[in-house]
Amino acid sequence: MNDLQIDYFMAVATNSSFTKTSEELFVSQPAISKQIALMEKELGVKLFIRNNKRTELTEAGRRYYDFFSRYKAEMGNIKHEVSELEGVTSQTITVGILEGWDFSPWLTRVIKEFRDSHGYVDIIINYYGAKELSTMLLTDEVNLAISLKSTFDSFAEIEKG
Repeated sequence: MNDLQIDYFMAVATNSSFTKTSEELFVSQPAISKQIALMEKELGVKLFIRNNKRTELTEAGRRYYDFFSRYKAEMGNIKHEVSELEGVTSQTITVGILEGWDFSPWLTRVIKEFRDSHGYVDIIINYYGAKELSTMLLTDEVNLAISLKSTFDSFAEIEKG
């Protein structure tokens, strides 16, 4: 079993759907199903009850979900502790998101990729109205803002990308 399988398992359990997980992670549904099947074979148990409308954890799946939740949290903690031992100070990035928009389908993947390439970084995410988000960005209370393309067009001092 590997971390990719665990990540897929956790996402399917959270979403209660292979299809929604596939869309969220930008991975084909058959690829996710294959990894879950390999994980079930290795563990020797069924992790999910699958039907047309919903995917639910079995009792064994719930226990593995609890275990992997603790494992992921502890892994994050130990990475943080080790980086401090190595003299790397913890950094925090505050992200402001325009409220009313669901960026979750890709935000989880972006955060994971960022942490994989930059080490452990605390990421705080808050939702704001357009005016409040502009103010927070201009006063450096958020490091990054995610919004609609035209939200900040009237602010020449805000760098857009």
